[in-house]
Amino acid sequence: MNPVQDAHLDVLARIAEICRETYEKNGIMSADVRKFNPHLTLFKLSKAPYLYRKGVRKIEQCWDSKYNDHHFGIENFRSIHLCNMLNEGHDGYYEIFHEEHLFNNDQD
Repeated sequence: MNPVQDAHLDVLARIAEICRETYEKNGIMSADVRKFNPHLTLFKLSKAPYLYRKGVRKIEQCWDSKYNDHHFGIENFRSIHLCNMLNEGHDGYYEIFHEEHLFNNDQD
């Protein structure tokens, strides 16, 4: 699912740009030249091997188009994680190398 194009998305894109610039300034070069693509993953077939065994190989187009205009709500975030996407942590989420809190008071 792709987010609505608005000022909040512009801020998120700027954060991604600052991250890339900071990596480069510190000698961390990325081979990933793709444009920043914020999105929401509702589910991944690769995480459901039982569906694969049942013959489900892709999500039918009708499921995708059915929710194109659906408003899923707003998700506020307070920190950014630098993750190792090749390894899972003990909770099933990506292994987190570093977490950066964006606000002084994480209670707001």
